Amino acid sequence: MIGPSWPGDTLRGQAPDSRPGYVETVNSLDLLATLAEFDPHIAGTPLLNLDIPTSDIDILCYAPDPWRFTSAVWRLFGTMQLWRR
Repeated sequence: MIGPSWPGDTLRGQAPDSRPGYVETVNSLDLLATLAEFDPHIAGTPLLNLDIPTSDIDILCYAPDPWRFTSAVWRLFGTMQLWRR
């Protein structure tokens, strides 16, 4: 779970287009805990205060075995609505 000590967390509680902020999204999906075996880190425009309404959330992971990582991601998230294939 990420909290207010992360850079950019006070940037917005709600994005201008009324989407949840990246902190709320990451926490509500429990992404960091779910991906913990791959040492996940949030990256990209939200942390830099440069995000726009169409920005996505980048999560960097350490995956020395790409097949294991791909398998895990499909297993964990493949049934979610709006999953990009």
